[in-house]
Amino acid sequence: MAPDRQTDDATVQRLTQELDLMQVRLRTVREESDAANEELRAANEELQSINEEYRSTSEELETSKEELQSINEELQTVNTELKLKLEEAGRSPISPISSNTRI
Repeated sequence: MAPDRQTDDATVQRLTQELDLMQVRLRTVREESDAANEELRAANEELQSINEEYRSTSEELETSKEELQSINEELQTVNTELKLKLEEAGRSPISPISSNTRI
């Protein structure tokens, strides 16, 4: 075999080994990438679930807030009415309690 032919064969063999090694590395990188993508998908699904729970809780809190505001308004109305009745009672003359009056 001619020296050039041996050099070419050795170069081809070395390049083939490097190619095989690069293919193994590429396969490993792809597998790691696929695994990372799967983890990201799972994390994204979890975040979406948490976001849905957050939205639901926010809606419930908003409903509770509205209910509390309504109750507060009702209490303010009752409080105003009671104040008026107390003022009226304070202005009216006190009637004596007769023996027929039941308490």
